[in-house]
Amino acid sequence: MPMILDSHDHLPAIDAPPTDADLTTASSLISQELSTSSTSTLHPSISTDYTPSYSPLITSSHDALAASTTTPPTSRTPGTGIDLTRYAEPSAPSDPTTSNWRTTLSAAYTSHAYLSNRALNLSLLEKYGNNAWLVANSQVEDELKALERDLAKVKGEVEGVEEERRSRMEGVRGEIEGLQTLWQTGVGRAIEVEIASEGLRRQVLERRRVGV
Repeated sequence: MPMILDSHDHLPAIDAPPTDADLTTASSLISQELSTSSTSTLHPSISTDYTPSYSPLITSSHDALAASTTTPPTSRTPGTGIDLTRYAEPSAPSDPTTSNWRTTLSAAYTSHAYLSNRALNLSLLEKYGNNAWLVANSQVEDELKALERDLAKVKGEVEGVEEERRSRMEGVRGEIEGLQTLWQTGVGRAIEVEIASEGLRRQVLERRRVGV
């Protein structure tokens, strides 16, 4: 269940768009109701205790991007092409402890696995690259066409729902306008009755004062 419930009572096919004066009046009324801290204080439904947590890999990437002086941030020197740091051999730890060596060896194993797979993929690309590339492009194009068909279908359904909504609004336009007129007339008559009642009450009080 949502924390905040909204109600949308606007009927765009029936209601006339608000004028500039109406918008100005509404904005001024809203500004009067809002507190001065409404734009700087979080809503009570928003928790302030959330703290994002990242994996060590993501954290190290964030640190590398933060330390970069290039725009956009990158770990390579502008104009040098491919970032060669990912292919470099890991250096020995400055503090040769068992823990540091274990971390360095783990990074070396990871780099070796990555480079081995990349070399294999490059060799396969050199041998079967053209056909595999064309087949992959054809598959991607088929998926794109399927998504475009689904998108066109959904757009058609949305347009159909909107057209039905608009036609239903137009169908009840006369009824709504008649009810609105009756409501306004009823409110006016109620006010007239209250005014007449107040006049009679004052006449009764006035006659009581004069002793009639």
